[in-house]
Amino acid sequence: MEYQIAYLNVYGNAGVLADEIQAILAGAELVDLNRQEISYDADVYMLVFEITQAAVPLKIMDVLENLEGKTILCCVTCGMALHESKDSIEHNLLPFIPDECDYRGMFFCPGQIPDSVMETVQTALDENPENQRARIMLEAFQHSMNHPDTDDLRELRRFIFVCQWGVKGAAWATILGQILNAAFFAVCLFRFKTIKLKREYFIPRPQIARRLASLGVSSLISQIASVFVIAVTNNLLVSYGTTSPYGPDIPMAVFGIVMKVSSLVSGITLGLAAGVQPILGYNYGSGQYPRVKKTYKLALGVGSAIMAAAFFIFQIFPEQIINLFGKESELYIEFAVKCFRVYLLACFLIPAGAVTGIFFQAIGKPVPATLLSLSRQIIFLIPAMLIFGYFMGVEGVLWAGPFSDGLSGVISLITVWLSWKKIFGKEANQ
Repeated sequence: MEYQIAYLNVYGNAGVLADEIQAILAGAELVDLNRQEISYDADVYMLVFEITQAAVPLKIMDVLENLEGKTILCCVTCGMALHESKDSIEHNLLPFIPDECDYRGMFFCPGQIPDSVMETVQTALDENPENQRARIMLEAFQHSMNHPDTDDLRELRRFIFVCQWGVKGAAWATILGQILNAAFFAVCLFRFKTIKLKREYFIPRPQIARRLASLGVSSLISQIASVFVIAVTNNLLVSYGTTSPYGPDIPMAVFGIVMKVSSLVSGITLGLAAGVQPILGYNYGSGQYPRVKKTYKLALGVGSAIMAAAFFIFQIFPEQIINLFGKESELYIEFAVKCFRVYLLACFLIPAGAVTGIFFQAIGKPVPATLLSLSRQIIFLIPAMLIFGYFMGVEGVLWAGPFSDGLSGVISLITVWLSWKKIFGKEANQ
């Protein structure tokens, strides 16, 4: 794969980034667009340029028009228009990238402004202290001093490494993770102390398989529902985000982060529920009902306590959490804070549905287990997103989260309460 680095200097900042990229990609051709013409026989193009007035330079526009079918990465430094967000600059850039291109993203960092320029700005501000434009430019100069610095170059290296792999890298990471996961379970399979595996155990028996399938169907449906929910959510966020001040990209990016963060915590609850499943099943099968009840209540209590703690963290520190993933525009932060506080408003009720669903699955009640698994994501969440989104736009999609979490959690608790005596008989009140 052949690389070409084309840079357009104004104050010298683009040249600094271009030299660093050439050091990363040994052998890549370096082209100074102020002196040379770019060739169009490479596979991957690194376009490095400076923005001074939030506008894409004409020379870069001309180059982009002739890069059909190529892979493109853009690296931008910004000084005079530092008050412009990265999202705004990329929004101005995207229309000039041909649809046939594989656009991998944009790296963005401040760029130092020459003293001569700032002397002119300072003079204008001295003459008119109310000159807002001069004040913004002076602030940009102070912020961009000594940039690009070592931190910028380190982030540039990370950007180049990640974007080189692109979707292919994500695919290989997924495959590698699956292989390692399978290898781990294979090792564990032959390390059982109480069960000795024999060859005949691996021969499928329809009667046993049917029984196991009925017990595991709720987990299967939950996994399928998750994929379906993600697809619907992404389409709704893009559709309603386009007509909102946030645009389509911010809701998509933020929602992905919020879901990942919440899954880290809710995963503990789901792991807890999965962990008690064999305990519930074994003790129910052997008639040890007090243990079953104690285990269910303990799992529900611990899971609820974990998610209650997470609820307060999501409500109090949403901006601090989102900043761990990088600082973006004010609109990005605004939507991220709203997403954490609204979508996860009833997250403390998630364990009620998860633990109760596993409880019914463990004691051999596939029908209520399946219905409870379907309730949160399919029965409540997707219709709520469609209805709330229609009336409230992108914020309606967020409010569907606490609606489905709350309703499914309450219904799960009511279901187990109504079934308690039927399940445990005379020992229900013990």
